[in-house]
Amino acid sequence: MDHFTYKNGVLHAEDVPLARIAEEVGTPVYIYSRATLERHARVFREALDVIPRKHIAFAIKANPNVAVLKVLARQGFGADIVSGGEMKRALAAGMPAKDIVFSGVGKTRAELREGLEAGIGQFNIELEEEGAVLAEIAASMGKTADAVLRVNPDVDAGTHAKISTGKKENKFGVPIDEAPGIFARLSRLPGLNLRGLAAHIGSQIFDLGPIEAAYGKLGELVRQLRAAGHHIDRVDLGGGLGVPYERDKVPPTPADYGAMVARATKDWDVTLYFEPGRVIVGNAGVLLTRVIWVKPGAVHPFISQHRRPGVRERRHLRARARRGRGEERRPRRLPHRRRLWRDHGQHLQQPCPRAGGDGGW
Repeated sequence: MDHFTYKNGVLHAEDVPLARIAEEVGTPVYIYSRATLERHARVFREALDVIPRKHIAFAIKANPNVAVLKVLARQGFGADIVSGGEMKRALAAGMPAKDIVFSGVGKTRAELREGLEAGIGQFNIELEEEGAVLAEIAASMGKTADAVLRVNPDVDAGTHAKISTGKKENKFGVPIDEAPGIFARLSRLPGLNLRGLAAHIGSQIFDLGPIEAAYGKLGELVRQLRAAGHHIDRVDLGGGLGVPYERDKVPPTPADYGAMVARATKDWDVTLYFEPGRVIVGNAGVLLTRVIWVKPGAVHPFISQHRRPGVRERRHLRARARRGRGEERRPRRLPHRRRLWRDHGQHLQQPCPRAGGDGGW
């Protein structure tokens, strides 16, 4: 659920009318619901109560707003980052450095050094060369970097091609069949404490089957590495749970996911790391804009403050901040009328149904 509701025909964020926000601060403006963020954090955390040892790090790429991060920090979330800039945002929000996971395929030497200086808790190594560079920098600083090796399990997540990361042709992680040799070589380097594995097969996932298949491969690799004498005490399972941008597509709930994880990892004896993103923030905010002009005779007549609706075949749900009589049946098309354009659901030119951003949980 979320906390954006109509009251007497006026759309509210919790108890505040969006029209009032527009009058006081202008448009365009992003508006976030703290109550929604807190609820989603709690539901996700409680879904993992069945996991004895765990760490939850919010994927900052899903929403880097420091005010949002402060809310999640108070809920006990760490941060999953992919850049030095995101690290600074996490620290500014009060997330302890030890609770930060540095993911991402393009970490620079400067960013690795900054992470070591800050004392972040885990580096996710994407390729052997990166691990060697991290070890070299850490050793030169008299430090030891805690890290895990990201593997590519060659599992199709069944999601959008632009956000699929677990197939062998994707650039993410090392091939799983090469992982034992790479792990062995990196584990011998001074400056590096290689503690386990990581995998993330994609985002906006609606079927838990591919995730469970990937976890099965990870579990087998954990057993193989331990048999070779390596100490494995943590596995990073990434994120990827989807949110419903359309009414007829309902994703698994966090409780469904937690039960699957408990089943798939029951004999691993590790601390599990989780990095939820859009499942926490997907419907916790809105972008409030105005329609500036209505162009007569145009097929899609609205000229608004909204940006890049066509990027990556993205679809957006819209709603009026003030709803007229009969609005659900036939939206009124008037100039200078305040509208809410939500990053959910329908093409911009379609009427706005209410889509639940969390599938009802």
